[in-house]
Amino acid sequence: MAEDKQTDPDEKGTRGSPWRPAPWLADYERSWLRTDVIAGITVWALLVPQALAYGQLTGLPPVHGLYAALGALALYALYGTSRHLNVGPEATVATLVATIVTPLAMGDPERYLTLAVILALLTGVMLAFGGILKLGAVTRLLSTPVLIGYITGSAIVIIIGQLDDLFGIEVSVEQYHTKVGAVMQNLGEMNSWDAAIGLVTIAVLLALRVFAPKAPSYLIAVVLAIGATAIFGLDAEGATVVGEIEGGLPTPTFGGVDLFDVVGLAFPALAIALLAYVDSIATVKAVAQKEGYEIDPNKEFFGLAAANIGAGLAQGFSVNGSQSRSFTNADSGAKSQASNWVGVVLVLITLLFLTRPFEILPSATLAGIVIVVGIGLVDVAGLRRLWRIKRSGFTYAIITTIGVVWVGMLAGVFIAVMLSLFDVARRALKPSTAVLVRVPGTDRYADQDSFPDGEGTPGLIIYRFDGPLMFANVDIAIDELEDLIKQAEPAAAAVLFDAESVTDIDVTALDAIAGYSAELRERGIAIGFARARSDVVKQIERAYPLEDVTDATYLEVDDGVEAFSKGSFGQR
Repeated sequence: MAEDKQTDPDEKGTRGSPWRPAPWLADYERSWLRTDVIAGITVWALLVPQALAYGQLTGLPPVHGLYAALGALALYALYGTSRHLNVGPEATVATLVATIVTPLAMGDPERYLTLAVILALLTGVMLAFGGILKLGAVTRLLSTPVLIGYITGSAIVIIIGQLDDLFGIEVSVEQYHTKVGAVMQNLGEMNSWDAAIGLVTIAVLLALRVFAPKAPSYLIAVVLAIGATAIFGLDAEGATVVGEIEGGLPTPTFGGVDLFDVVGLAFPALAIALLAYVDSIATVKAVAQKEGYEIDPNKEFFGLAAANIGAGLAQGFSVNGSQSRSFTNADSGAKSQASNWVGVVLVLITLLFLTRPFEILPSATLAGIVIVVGIGLVDVAGLRRLWRIKRSGFTYAIITTIGVVWVGMLAGVFIAVMLSLFDVARRALKPSTAVLVRVPGTDRYADQDSFPDGEGTPGLIIYRFDGPLMFANVDIAIDELEDLIKQAEPAAAAVLFDAESVTDIDVTALDAIAGYSAELRERGIAIGFARARSDVVKQIERAYPLEDVTDATYLEVDDGVEAFSKGSFGQR
């Protein structure tokens, strides 16, 4: 069980100004240092090969993945509210960066780097604005089904994007319809050493997942690949290796772009910021819930903003929270962000003294690592769950997946948001409704579809509408009531509208309901409301005298039924 200090939701680490750096330091206990150091070393073992692989994934020299990790880890710890989130290079954002920057760079490596750096800085600015505007509710823009679809589509894009490096094939995608087609049609030109190394890497990683799930599998794969290259001279035999890595600390450069380029990156930066926040906050909440503490969704904007600005200043690229590294951090016993500062020190040591071994790391090994990461992102369990629970959610996930794969990841973010908003609109346009009956042996009323043996009240229609009444759906309520009245046997004498789930009513709906109520009275049919919310009643009274809209209001459905049975329904 977590310590009291760890579980207190009002602790200093989640209160106060968002500009106050590292508030958790004030509560730091010396006894945490040992576990924080151990956790930092464990996560570093996972981070180095991932950072190099994702650096390659962006289209930059792999070392820029370490640069991004250096700046992100150092600054997130100053402003984030999670004790365990590890922010740095991640596959989905890295692929999105490559998608955005590649067509703009026009083949110029210096311009490519500058665009990636500026994109990271702009992503940080967008995230900071999110925190200032307290847009923590933005997570609602991406529903679970479309988020599963987006991540699954991203995984497919990630895997496809590594096929040329896996097989050592140089292809021009412009000459083919798809990357897969380009690789398949040029398999005769593949580098057999690269293919062998890449496939063995994948096999080793998958085997370790099964037989040694807690082992630092990525680091093991990297060490084995470097060792094999050094011992057997695989680079001399023809295997493609990472090549020279410029050691030391990154030197900021911002050449080759102009103001027009910066403005053009604003919307892509917003898309990355949205994706990075939603993806990261999901991880933050999951880890915090597991470890027994609370986070501040609005302040997380500032933590992620600082991380992206730090990554950009360190000549890296846009970053987000890593699920795998964050859970590893927590499982390793980390108590605070000090574990990630340990990681900063180890990354610095790697850049200053350990770059030489990575120069002979086969590129196919990095491709294999990225592919395995992509395989892990495919949420088969999530898709199965959607299929089992609600087919419409599964459909949204598949549409999003196809959209990401077919039109690209940047458009995929837009598709995901639009699908979520469409789902909201669809639910508002056609909310669930029900005819209520008495549950046998009780005074409770429920949907007659759920209780086919329920007891109805002859002459009384009890109708429930689940959602706000508005211009777009009020006709549904009126049409359904009219159909029920026409089909009623014996003829309907009254309608009891269960309004408990009506959370709001707009002017158009008010006018329509008032008009329909008047029409019913002319036909000799009374109408009453049950369980109406006080704020909804006040909305009605601001537009009409209450008696113009309903003949009576009742606290409970059974009160209205009792009044109808006694012949007093609608009497004031």
